[in-house]
Amino acid sequence: MRGPSRRVSKTTWLAAAVAILLPALAWLQYDWVNQIAAADRDRSHRTLRAAAAQFTAAVDAELMRVSGSLQLDGAMVERRDWDAYALRYESAVASAATAALVKQVWFIESLGSAETNDARLAAHQWRADERRFAAVTWPAELTALRQQLQKFVDSADDAVGRRERMAATAALGDERTLVAPVVRVSMPAPGSEAGPRFLPDVQVRGFTVVSLALENFTAERLPALVTEHFPESADYRVAVVAKQGGRVVFESEPGAAAATAAAPDITTAFLQPHVGPMMIFARLGPDGRPLASGPELPPPPAAELDGLEGAPPGRAVVSVIEMRDGEGRRSVRARTLNHGQGHWELRVQHRAGSLEAAVAASRRRNLTLSGSVLLLLGVAVALIAVSARRAQALARQQLEFVAAVSHELRTPVAVINSAAGNLADGVVGDPARVKRYGATIQTEARRLGETVERVLQLAGLGSGRPLPVTPVSAATIVHGAVQQSALDADRAGVDVHVELAADLPLVAGDAGALQSAVQNLVGNAVKYAGDDRWVRVTAAAATGPRGREVRIAVADHGPGLDADERQRVFEPFYRGRAAVANQIQGSGLGLSLVKRIAEAHGGRVELTTGAGRGSTFTICLPAAPPVAAATDPAGATQSGPQPAAPSAS
Repeated sequence: MRGPSRRVSKTTWLAAAVAILLPALAWLQYDWVNQIAAADRDRSHRTLRAAAAQFTAAVDAELMRVSGSLQLDGAMVERRDWDAYALRYESAVASAATAALVKQVWFIESLGSAETNDARLAAHQWRADERRFAAVTWPAELTALRQQLQKFVDSADDAVGRRERMAATAALGDERTLVAPVVRVSMPAPGSEAGPRFLPDVQVRGFTVVSLALENFTAERLPALVTEHFPESADYRVAVVAKQGGRVVFESEPGAAAATAAAPDITTAFLQPHVGPMMIFARLGPDGRPLASGPELPPPPAAELDGLEGAPPGRAVVSVIEMRDGEGRRSVRARTLNHGQGHWELRVQHRAGSLEAAVAASRRRNLTLSGSVLLLLGVAVALIAVSARRAQALARQQLEFVAAVSHELRTPVAVINSAAGNLADGVVGDPARVKRYGATIQTEARRLGETVERVLQLAGLGSGRPLPVTPVSAATIVHGAVQQSALDADRAGVDVHVELAADLPLVAGDAGALQSAVQNLVGNAVKYAGDDRWVRVTAAAATGPRGREVRIAVADHGPGLDADERQRVFEPFYRGRAAVANQIQGSGLGLSLVKRIAEAHGGRVELTTGAGRGSTFTICLPAAPPVAAATDPAGATQSGPQPAAPSAS
């Protein structure tokens, strides 16, 4: 015959669905976190590159503004119109930022008629109080610049001729000077040899040199620009160093230059030595011959790309100016090459060591967080499933408890009702039978009271109310429990042996609750006494995990418990297979009450059993402190039959 089918609860279906979906969700989260990390890395790189480009452009723009506002033009030089330049100078230094940055202005005049190369460049110093450029000897601070300018002038007056080719062969100036050529451009007269090609006559009359007060710039303006363009500077180390010599110009924190030297996230050269792009005017090719004219513009000479930082061949950005003659032919007039050179170098590095390391750390944090959330979700679902199963098991046990308690209540009530009815109806008239009927009513009433008391005790312990604590004699507890179980033992023909040690300490607790616990153990032992109908109750002092304690043990020679039943025997409403099979009366509350009472007194219950070897239940209770023991109202006197020392059965 098939048993009733079990319905699978919705909670179980939910737990199964989550268990199936969790691995898929974990993989999706892993892939999602990787995509976020890659996007974050790209975004951070772009943001950092943009911030570095804006920062260097801002610095160069400030220098370009200063250089442009103080630039001499060819007409001023030819007319020696220093009053016009004085107005330009005064307008420029009216700005506090420019005044703080400019240290001195020089005019280096190119004298093409000088006999020696050293005499072809003359130095003039701007004197604001005199409103003029005064000729001076070359200052020592411009010695290196003088050599650069001499090379520049020589390159424009080579064998081909000044009008044929002029090119900038090197960056002019250093980090403390801004140099701009003073150029005079004149167009050829109509009908001249260069007329059809529209070729101008370009002459370098000299150079405007601005000496910079970098101390003011690096102390005030540079930190402000770093804060403006690197708002997340708390996450980055920012350093500015000189490309030549490695001198530290600026550090966002001490040691930033050394930290960023090994593996910076980005490096950018800036502090350009010129105003705007360098103009390279070309009339002839590298071989000195005229460039061919035609429908296609010729490529820039390779020499013009030399020294361009970060510009591989074929990828340099070149601006081309062209002109057309009357026949529509094209001529290359000028090219502008934005040199990627500079005197300073910007280094930026993330505090994690690199931007990649920071992104990897963020990825690990995200993976840990998402994994923890998934783990928490899995644990929560597992706990819900376990709780649901426990709730179902508890509900089933409660139904069994209701049935068992109903049976326990119904049986004595039925017996009492029947006996009382017979007595009331006069069916029983013999005094001996009347006495026996009265004893039966008394026994069943006591049984009914014990069942109700156990239910009330279980409810009281479950409510968490503290038990009244007084020093109690273990001997009194044992004798009271054995006496309460004597009638059941006599009916079952069980011989109960009591063995108490002479040196038993007192225990602190509720005497009624402790006696009820021992009585439950004795009652169970009587029910499962075995064929020899023997039960032993012992009490002895011992040393436990928490110090001195009293151990009250109840042993029988019954069928014992299997290994799987040992784990559940103390659960409320649980009844062993032997009790159910043999229809032994009980509600399944006794052992649960024993465990709860022992734990409420700071003790524990130990079980020693085996299939066919009987069972021994031991209540271990902590001994009362000596002060409490001295005030025990019952005293330490043991009563009842007991040996002088513990004995074995």
